[in-house]
Amino acid sequence: MIDVRHFQSSFLRKQESRFYNPNNRRDRFVTRSIDSRLRHSGMTTEVVLVFFLFSTLPVLSSAGFLVGKGATGSLFLNIPMGARAAALGSAFTAVRGDVTAIEYNPAGLIGNDRLDTNLTHTVYIEGTYLDSVAFSYPFQFNSLTKSESLQQFEKGKFVAAGQYRLFQASDEQRNAVGAKQGSFQIRDDLFQVALAYSAASSLSLGFSGKFIRNKIVDEGSSKYAFDAGLNFRPSPEWSFGASLLNMGQDKAILTDPDPLPTTLRFGAGYDTKKFLCLADYAQGRDKISQESVGLEFKAARLVKIRAGVFYHTSVEFSGGLGIRFSDSESLPPPTQEQPSRTLGGIDQSQRYKLGGAESSSHNLRKAAPSSFKQKSGIDFGLDYAARTNNELGITHTITVKILY
Repeated sequence: MIDVRHFQSSFLRKQESRFYNPNNRRDRFVTRSIDSRLRHSGMTTEVVLVFFLFSTLPVLSSAGFLVGKGATGSLFLNIPMGARAAALGSAFTAVRGDVTAIEYNPAGLIGNDRLDTNLTHTVYIEGTYLDSVAFSYPFQFNSLTKSESLQQFEKGKFVAAGQYRLFQASDEQRNAVGAKQGSFQIRDDLFQVALAYSAASSLSLGFSGKFIRNKIVDEGSSKYAFDAGLNFRPSPEWSFGASLLNMGQDKAILTDPDPLPTTLRFGAGYDTKKFLCLADYAQGRDKISQESVGLEFKAARLVKIRAGVFYHTSVEFSGGLGIRFSDSESLPPPTQEQPSRTLGGIDQSQRYKLGGAESSSHNLRKAAPSSFKQKSGIDFGLDYAARTNNELGITHTITVKILY
């Protein structure tokens, strides 16, 4: 009989303030100003309370939620998938507009106005492998048609996403005296669906459901879990995120309890035209925390260089490269001095269709904002990441990205 708990833990572990005074004129003014800003941005008191609950979860968890180090199962859920996030040291909670956010903060799915697909392969420790496919699709709830301009967090927009992840490994089975008794197989599967909602111009919320299946030799179990998160973007440069991942059943394999690796994450990001700076803090249910920072540098129009540093049980490093092989973002709508492309033999500078009605290119230019960009066709990209894992060596991740 295999000691499942021992195998899982040994194998994957290798791997200024004052009180409010209502009689004080200044306090009343500050309170009204804050309330006015929240209402102007579309944020409600309920949303603020959600963020407050995320902040107090570490206190609430003291009532038996935390378990000992190495006591959680389904640890393949903690292995970073998506080469971009892996190269940034997993500092990804505040990132938006990337399908990889489904693993770190489902609210970060808002921000992409195209069908986004990731195909990922990871060479992990001791000859093990992980594969995943993830996609996200923006839409309007009333018509399920593709949304436009989701990069601006428009209120009322949705993004649906899904992911499948597979982890496979093999190991030698030994008896009580250490003699080999053959090999056995391990397989973990994850099926995940997610929905993100732009609740306000600067705030998005996200939720996801998971079906997890674990199998060792002929024994196995299945369980359900969920994620929740929010992303707040007070300015075009700053973004903040918080998420609670892998909340669900503590179902056992054989007779041993198998708690899920529930994780509470907080993140912040600062984005300029050239640099994206990120910082994350994650607290696991197993009483192990991780601090990480990441930097993404736009070296050229289609090339990005990434690096990260993170501390889990030791200081580790990561790095990688992102290349886009095409960029279908076209120029702004054509002017009289700039002829446009033709489509099907029709000169698009002469006639467009807006809302089902035909209009001239002059009217289209007048109706469209100056920053408007058409996006068409398919873009392909390739991301690579390498991460250190103390004495266990380096893991490698490759992601093929398809945008449509």
